[in-house]
Amino acid sequence: MYNLINKNLRYLKEYPIFNNNNDFIQKIIKKLNKDKIVVITWMRWLHKTSILKEFIEKTSSTNYLYINDELDAENTIKNDSDFFELLKLYEKKYDFCNIIVLQNVTKIQNIKNVISELYKLKKYKIIIIWNNIHIDSSKELEICNTVIWQYINYSVNDWKNILNYWTLQEIKLLNNDYFKKLFLDNIKNKIVLQDIITNYSIKTVILLYHSITKLAFLNTSMSIREFHKLILTQNISIALQTLIDYIDFSVNSRLIKRCLTYDLKNNKPIITRIRYYFADIGIRNTFAWEKVSDTILVENMIYNDLISKYKEVYNWVSGKSDFCFYIKDNNSIIHISNETDINEIKKDINKLNKIESNWEKTLILSHLDMIDFNIDIDWVKVIWLNNI
Repeated sequence: MYNLINKNLRYLKEYPIFNNNNDFIQKIIKKLNKDKIVVITWMRWLHKTSILKEFIEKTSSTNYLYINDELDAENTIKNDSDFFELLKLYEKKYDFCNIIVLQNVTKIQNIKNVISELYKLKKYKIIIIWNNIHIDSSKELEICNTVIWQYINYSVNDWKNILNYWTLQEIKLLNNDYFKKLFLDNIKNKIVLQDIITNYSIKTVILLYHSITKLAFLNTSMSIREFHKLILTQNISIALQTLIDYIDFSVNSRLIKRCLTYDLKNNKPIITRIRYYFADIGIRNTFAWEKVSDTILVENMIYNDLISKYKEVYNWVSGKSDFCFYIKDNNSIIHISNETDINEIKKDINKLNKIESNWEKTLILSHLDMIDFNIDIDWVKVIWLNNI
């Protein structure tokens, strides 16, 4: 077991740190100080391990036990008894342990009991990196791919590259479009295989891919029954319950996220009207046979940023006017427009102005070319994507 301890520690020590994630690190610290436990989730390849390594370095943590199931090729830790024996050996070697990190520990039997026992002891801070576990005592911290706002030069070419490939760090090392697409496609297939097909024993793989591909192109809110009818019209034969299951599996794997629509008239979410966003817009593009429209991708990108900051983010419907996002936390509206015609932009502004006057309202012009547009607006903030 000492070999496994050393193998895990060596893996984490050698893992690269890709970005400065101070905001998220502070969230982890705050959660651990308050609850002694934190669950970190989101899609594979969004560098949860890198953030963990950054946390370890910035908090100068030394006595931590790191266990990653994917490094346990010999299946050394089979159950809770094996785990606690390994913990005992670690504490014997390093005198004590104050942080326990469990990453993708899907092979350990009774893992929830392990976590429960560790939590009851009150002597450890527990970090769990796992998509398919729910701990009653801890709300999950979701990592979203929002690094774009800090590290991009906002030129038109930069944005076009982002909307094709997003900002997965490995992509920056590849200067050939063919290899970039090949790399993203490989990530997509690994995510689907490891987190959906294997975990949920999917038999009809082609239908799963068809379902997610249709979601990638979807540019409006609709009910699951409407979405099912849409798929059937395109000669894809899939049962409604199967489609529901496939979407649930994709959500559980953090590949996609449901966003409900908010009804202003009745002041409540419409649970049957849903819009779907992907954890990464580069991955979203790989599910499509052609690149998804920039308008959809920009909206997806901004949604990911919003849900990293706020608890309740909805699509918005107000009478006949649909706006992109309603943030209930602070009663603010964000609308994204791809218009270049000044008169059409003014129409969007007027629609926003009709909403509650004391709400914060923002219009984002997503066209990458700057528009010669200046207007003094009292209630609506207008910004260009290039200057966001």
